[in-house]
Amino acid sequence: MKLFATLLVAIAARASANKFVPTQRVQLVSAAQMYCAGVWPEDSDPSEWNIEAITNLTHLFANFNDCNPDVSKWNVTNVQSFVGMFENATGFDQYIGDWEINAEAITTDIFAGACPANSTAIQVQPTFDSPVISKAYQATLNSEVLPELGEIAKRCVCDGDLGFNSESKCVVCADIDMVKNEEGFCETTCPTGAEKYGDSCKCTSSNEVYDKEENKCVCKTGSYGDGNGTCEYCPDYTQKKYGVYAGVGDIEDRCECWAYYEVWDSDEEMCVCKSGAYGDGNDDCKKCPDGMEADKDEDEPGTGDIEDRCMCKNSDWTEWDEDEEKCLCKEGAYMYKDECYECEKGMEQNDDVDGLGDGDIQDRCQCEKEGYFIPDDRWKCEYECPNPNEAQVYNEDECGCKKGYYGYENTCTKCPAGMKGVSEEGVGYGPMADRCECTNPEWTEWDDANKECVCKVGAYTWEDGECYECYKGTEAKQGVGKGNGEFEDRCECEDKDKVISGWYCVAPPTPPPTQSPVAPTP
Repeated sequence: MKLFATLLVAIAARASANKFVPTQRVQLVSAAQMYCAGVWPEDSDPSEWNIEAITNLTHLFANFNDCNPDVSKWNVTNVQSFVGMFENATGFDQYIGDWEINAEAITTDIFAGACPANSTAIQVQPTFDSPVISKAYQATLNSEVLPELGEIAKRCVCDGDLGFNSESKCVVCADIDMVKNEEGFCETTCPTGAEKYGDSCKCTSSNEVYDKEENKCVCKTGSYGDGNGTCEYCPDYTQKKYGVYAGVGDIEDRCECWAYYEVWDSDEEMCVCKSGAYGDGNDDCKKCPDGMEADKDEDEPGTGDIEDRCMCKNSDWTEWDEDEEKCLCKEGAYMYKDECYECEKGMEQNDDVDGLGDGDIQDRCQCEKEGYFIPDDRWKCEYECPNPNEAQVYNEDECGCKKGYYGYENTCTKCPAGMKGVSEEGVGYGPMADRCECTNPEWTEWDDANKECVCKVGAYTWEDGECYECYKGTEAKQGVGKGNGEFEDRCECEDKDKVISGWYCVAPPTPPPTQSPVAPTP
């Protein structure tokens, strides 16, 4: 056993270093066993083995049913026995038709039991006793005896309706969408609209491509139909549908109109306008203009002019003007931010307006009541007063001074600086004393002599010009009436023994002591 293992190592080493050239049968048998076991060096393929020195190949690859060595180039002219060489080797499937076999060599059972499952060996009737012969004798023998028995399909036949697949296994051809041909192989039956092309099929239509898995001609990208010779290019004004590739389907499934606002109509067999678009279709459709939307009665794809398929938004007060080619306001309506609205409550159509237009509320509407008008940037009627300082008295058809103004008709004047409108007084006429007050009425009052607001008694003027009450601990300075002045000028300490220093009352400073005069020295 140790000697045998050593021999195998030596054989492998020799095969790795040089072409394998066995000189004894035991070397070749060991190499065959190693190869079929998957441990033979990869850089020494059996096709390169030189076996000219070997005369006996009996049972060399017998019982190796998964072994398929390439021995097509072997020189077997010196071999005397091929007995059972591939017996039960059901995986062997190599061409050996170029072997020159000695006519006297024994080939008994060379392929005995070597057919795969569900197949039977072909019974060859040779002219001579030997089933395999040299090329020199081929001319005198029946053609069925040519030494091409290595390939399974040349020496075996599948049982019944089974046929050989691409791996030389016997299968039901129909299970792989094929049929059994005269040679016993499963082959593809090309579908309608296709013809044989090598081992596959080729569709005859330029619009179709062969789908091997489906064994069917299907439509190329940009074509539609059921396949097998029925596919056509997408119609005019259409293109391949995004995300759709080779396959079958109708126009809607596989094609789309190239114009953005169009969709295919199978009834009309053309591209028509989408909802919200108008035109004659076939690359003529346009989106409804700004300010318009799909007509409620034409909310489905179709064709038609703008009046048929589009409607102005807020259609109760808008209408399409064909001359202006835009939506305009109907009579009794005005435009605001590109939308039309009915004239507001208390208003009616302006007498100077006739027909459609896009003017604002002041242009297209007027107040129903006489003496009223619509001010700029306003949306309600106001009573028209003669003076810009006057306004309508609330809920009355009369005018008055605006809030913050005083006087009478056509004489309304703004309250003086430092004064504001009396909070309780709205629009109306009246003297300044009734309609104006100082901005800080708690500590200011009107000085009619000086025509200005001044601080009341007990208040002083701060840097912001406002009047404030004398600070805590102080009071109005005796003898000082209403008027303006600083804190120290208008306030004094409640404690008369103190004086104001900054903002506080403090004790007055102590005067320095007086000194008696010194008499001069005589």
